[in-house]
Amino acid sequence: MMNLRTLLVLAFLISVSACSKEEDPVIVSSFEPAAGDYGTEVTIAGSLFSTEPHGNTVSFGGVNAKVITASSSKIVVKVPEGAVTGKVIVTANGKSGTSASDFTVTAGSWKSASNFPLTADGAYDLFFSIGNMGYIHVGKRNVDGVDVDATMWMYDPSANKWSQKKEYDKDLPQGAPAIVFGTSNKGYILESNTLWEYDPGLDSWTQKGKLPGVFSKEVPRDGFYISSTNRVYVVMSNGYWMVYNPDTDIWSMNSGAPYEESLDHTPDCMVQSTSTHGYLIIGTDVWQYTPETNTWSSVSTSSGSGTFNFTFSIDDNLYIGSTLSQNFYLYKPTLDTWVEKANVSIQRINPIYFSLGENGYMGMGMSTSMTALNDFTEFIP
Repeated sequence: MMNLRTLLVLAFLISVSACSKEEDPVIVSSFEPAAGDYGTEVTIAGSLFSTEPHGNTVSFGGVNAKVITASSSKIVVKVPEGAVTGKVIVTANGKSGTSASDFTVTAGSWKSASNFPLTADGAYDLFFSIGNMGYIHVGKRNVDGVDVDATMWMYDPSANKWSQKKEYDKDLPQGAPAIVFGTSNKGYILESNTLWEYDPGLDSWTQKGKLPGVFSKEVPRDGFYISSTNRVYVVMSNGYWMVYNPDTDIWSMNSGAPYEESLDHTPDCMVQSTSTHGYLIIGTDVWQYTPETNTWSSVSTSSGSGTFNFTFSIDDNLYIGSTLSQNFYLYKPTLDTWVEKANVSIQRINPIYFSLGENGYMGMGMSTSMTALNDFTEFIP
């Protein structure tokens, strides 16, 4: 028979064992993959997880994720929108465990850049890039009853600074039926059927070849440059499209556009290009142009909402978004897939946009209450 001392020792050991078991922490031993965009499925391995998905709370950098499946040793979740790079934390049955390493969120981020110098107007109609410099040509406008001449400004991302440059025409009105595009070393304004070339080294404009006479009354809608062909492609309002050779200063008509109707009543028409392809964006429809075969093809559509109204390209990938729905996506042409990226923080109408080097830029325009905006933001992939 056990004496009193033995019973007390056994009771103590049982008590310690029970307390130890109750205080066993949730353990996060690993996760895979180690990085991903919003919506990426991540498998977390460990112990003492709840076997019910709703019994686990999983966060990435402090933002809770949706748990898809769960067992005591494995959880599958999706990286939540708004997540930031940081530790993965799993909470189950009142206990928490933290990963030893960070999960890297690759959705990119937006940060403020230097504001545009002008604040009196909100529609900066003409914008383009030359190499790693961005340009905005603001048309002549009336400010508080006073006419203000057109001006042109250059943004240098390395200095995060704006500087004034030679305008194309000080009397060009804001909202004029003109389009702009840039190559690796020159900028262009096509007003009606007359083309003007900007040389950044000389800070001067020179008239170039006119559109063929048959198109003199047609309105150009937009233009894009493909470096692999060294050609500029201009979308016309009547559904035709023209090709310009900067070396020979010669225009030619092309065929096979993905649309047949007039674009006169299509306000949400945009174009963009990578080094090898061109893109036509109408509302939420995206078409890809391949110059080698001179063909257009429809690409898969994103799952987001809202009409797209800004776009740029980085590393031969297309970035496209809506400043109204605030959705922002990366389109990977080689995979024909869309990936959600960091959302736009401010709603706006008629933003300006371009890419410089490895980053994208977007801003200005008008707020939804029709207030002029002069902020400028940088997207870091």
